Amino acid sequence: AKNKGQKEIAAAMIYLACRLCGVNRTLKEVADLADLKEKDVARYYRALAQNLSASPLSRPRISNYVTKLSNILNLSTKAERLALDLSSKVEESEIALGKNPAGLAAACVHIASVLFDESISSDDIARELGVTPLTVRNRTKEILQYYDVTVYVGGAK
Repeated sequence: AKNKGQKEIAAAMIYLACRLCGVNRTLKEVADLADLKEKDVARYYRALAQNLSASPLSRPRISNYVTKLSNILNLSTKAERLALDLSSKVEESEIALGKNPAGLAAACVHIASVLFDESISSDDIARELGVTPLTVRNRTKEILQYYDVTVYVGGAK
C-alpha cells in the first residue's frame, strides 16, 4: 500500500494549481478526469491548501463560470453581457453566501438565455457545469425573488 493516495495527491495538486492560476476547473472535473472520487481528491486538496498557502484561496468567481458556460453554449454576446452583469450583482449579495458559484452562474446564464429567447435548457446548462437541473431551477428562483424580477412575455411594460 505504498502508493496509496498518490493519484489523489496528484489530482489535488492539479486542482490547486488551477485555482492559483485562475484556470476555471471544478474539483469534480479534475477528479473525473483522473478517474477518482471527488470526495477523496477534496480531502487531499484541503490539506494541501492549508499547508502550502499563506493566504487563503479565494472562491472561484461566478463570472468565470458564466464566461466558460457562455463559450461552451454559444450564448449571444448580449445574453452573455446580461449574465455577467447579473453575476456581479449576485456575487455582491447575500444570496451568494454558502452557495456553489457554478450553480449561481448556471442560474445567471439560464435567466439571460430565457430573456433573450435563446433555446438553452436548464438541463443542458446544468450538465455543462456539473450541477443538477434542480439546482439551476432553485438558484434561478432565488435570484428572481431576491431582485423582485417579473418577466412580462410579449413586450416590455
